[in-house]
Amino acid sequence: MDHIISLELGGSNNIKNLFPESYKIDNGAKVKDKLENYLHKQVCDGSMTITEAQKEISTNWVKYYNQYFSTSTTTVISKTIISNSPQVKKSTTGICHDKSDKYYARTTNYRPYDSMQACIASGGRESK
Repeated sequence: MDHIISLELGGSNNIKNLFPESYKIDNGAKVKDKLENYLHKQVCDGSMTITEAQKEISTNWVKYYNQYFSTSTTTVISKTIISNSPQVKKSTTGICHDKSDKYYARTTNYRPYDSMQACIASGGRESK
Protein backbone atom coordinates (compact mmCIF):
# COMPACT_ATOMS: atom_id res chain seq x y z
CA MET A 1 0.00 0.00 0.00
CA ASP A 2 1.10 3.55 -0.68
CA HIS A 3 -0.27 6.97 0.16
CA ILE A 4 -2.00 9.03 -2.52
CA ILE A 5 -0.71 12.13 -0.74
CA SER A 6 2.46 11.12 1.10
CA LEU A 7 2.82 11.78 4.80
CA GLU A 8 5.66 14.22 4.09
CA LEU A 9 3.21 16.29 2.02
CA GLY A 10 0.53 16.34 4.70
CA GLY A 11 -1.27 13.11 3.78
CA SER A 12 -2.77 10.75 6.33
CA ASN A 13 -3.07 7.02 6.97
CA ASN A 14 -6.82 7.22 6.32
CA ILE A 15 -7.98 4.39 4.03
CA LYS A 16 -9.19 6.98 1.50
CA ASN A 17 -5.58 8.14 1.12
CA LEU A 18 -4.17 4.66 0.43
CA PHE A 19 -3.91 2.60 -2.75
CA PRO A 20 -2.03 -0.50 -3.88
CA GLU A 21 1.30 0.27 -5.51
CA SER A 22 4.14 -2.19 -5.80
CA TYR A 23 7.78 -1.56 -5.00
CA LYS A 24 8.65 -4.66 -7.03
CA ILE A 25 7.82 -3.25 -10.47
CA ASP A 26 10.19 -0.94 -12.33
CA ASN A 27 7.85 2.03 -12.43
CA GLY A 28 5.92 1.73 -9.19
CA ALA A 29 6.28 3.19 -5.74
CA LYS A 30 10.03 3.86 -6.02
CA VAL A 31 9.41 6.20 -8.94
CA LYS A 32 6.54 7.98 -7.19
CA ASP A 33 8.73 8.35 -4.07
CA LYS A 34 11.25 10.33 -6.14
CA LEU A 35 8.52 12.82 -7.04
CA GLU A 36 7.27 12.96 -3.44
CA ASN A 37 10.78 13.84 -2.22
CA TYR A 38 11.15 16.49 -4.92
CA LEU A 39 7.78 18.09 -4.07
CA HIS A 40 8.62 18.00 -0.34
CA LYS A 41 11.86 19.89 -1.05
CA GLN A 42 9.98 22.45 -3.17
CA VAL A 43 7.52 23.08 -0.33
CA CYS A 44 10.30 23.38 2.25
CA ASP A 45 12.23 25.77 -0.01
CA GLY A 46 9.11 27.92 -0.46
CA SER A 47 9.09 27.28 -4.22
CA MET A 48 5.67 25.65 -4.06
CA THR A 49 2.72 25.68 -1.68
CA ILE A 50 1.68 22.52 0.13
CA THR A 51 -1.68 22.77 -1.67
CA GLU A 52 0.03 22.77 -5.08
CA ALA A 53 2.20 19.78 -4.12
CA GLN A 54 -0.81 17.83 -2.83
CA LYS A 55 -2.73 18.56 -6.04
CA GLU A 56 0.13 17.40 -8.25
CA ILE A 57 0.78 14.16 -6.36
CA SER A 58 -2.91 13.28 -6.07
CA THR A 59 -4.22 14.12 -9.53
CA ASN A 60 -1.73 12.85 -12.10
CA TRP A 61 1.64 12.12 -10.55
CA VAL A 62 2.99 10.56 -13.77
CA LYS A 63 2.41 13.81 -15.65
CA TYR A 64 4.29 15.80 -13.02
CA TYR A 65 7.04 13.20 -12.74
CA ASN A 66 7.58 13.51 -16.48
CA GLN A 67 7.50 17.30 -16.22
CA TYR A 68 10.15 17.48 -13.48
CA PHE A 69 12.31 14.53 -14.48
CA SER A 70 12.11 14.46 -18.27
CA THR A 71 14.48 11.74 -19.43
CA SER A 72 14.18 8.89 -21.87
CA THR A 73 12.92 6.65 -19.05
CA THR A 74 9.91 8.82 -18.23
CA THR A 75 8.25 7.85 -21.50
CA VAL A 76 8.53 4.22 -20.45
CA ILE A 77 7.02 5.06 -17.07
CA SER A 78 4.00 6.70 -18.60
CA LYS A 79 3.41 3.85 -21.05
CA THR A 80 3.83 1.18 -18.38
CA ILE A 81 1.36 2.76 -16.01
CA ILE A 82 -1.18 3.39 -18.75
CA SER A 83 -0.91 -0.11 -20.21
CA ASN A 84 -1.34 -1.76 -16.80
CA SER A 85 -4.42 0.31 -15.94
CA PRO A 86 -7.96 -0.11 -17.23
CA GLN A 87 -9.28 2.59 -19.54
CA VAL A 88 -12.23 3.22 -17.22
CA LYS A 89 -12.81 2.40 -13.56
CA LYS A 90 -16.34 2.11 -12.17
CA SER A 91 -16.25 2.90 -8.47
CA THR A 92 -18.35 1.11 -5.87
CA THR A 93 -20.69 4.12 -6.00
CA GLY A 94 -21.28 3.50 -9.72
CA ILE A 95 -19.31 6.46 -11.07
CA CYS A 96 -17.23 5.84 -14.21
CA HIS A 97 -13.78 7.46 -14.17
CA ASP A 98 -11.64 7.53 -17.32
CA LYS A 99 -7.92 8.33 -17.28
CA SER A 100 -8.53 12.06 -17.73
CA ASP A 101 -10.75 12.21 -14.63
CA LYS A 102 -9.09 13.74 -11.56
CA TYR A 103 -10.47 10.89 -9.42
CA TYR A 104 -9.15 8.08 -11.63
CA ALA A 105 -5.96 7.52 -9.61
CA ARG A 106 -7.85 7.69 -6.32
CA THR A 107 -10.37 5.05 -7.38
CA THR A 108 -8.91 1.88 -5.89
CA ASN A 109 -11.98 -0.31 -5.38
CA TYR A 110 -13.45 -0.59 -8.86
CA ARG A 111 -14.61 -2.72 -11.78
CA PRO A 112 -12.51 -2.19 -14.93
CA TYR A 113 -13.97 -1.38 -18.36
CA ASP A 114 -12.43 -0.93 -21.79
CA SER A 115 -14.47 2.17 -22.57
CA MET A 116 -16.73 4.80 -21.01
CA GLN A 117 -19.62 3.48 -23.10
CA ALA A 118 -19.20 -0.03 -21.64
CA CYS A 119 -19.07 1.37 -18.11
CA ILE A 120 -22.24 3.42 -18.63
CA ALA A 121 -23.98 0.47 -20.31
CA SER A 122 -23.28 -1.55 -17.15
CA GLY A 123 -25.34 0.91 -15.13
CA GLY A 124 -22.59 3.38 -14.29
CA ARG A 125 -22.76 7.13 -14.67
CA GLU A 126 -20.22 9.74 -15.75
CA SER A 127 -18.24 11.71 -13.22
CA LYS A 128 -19.21 15.38 -12.82
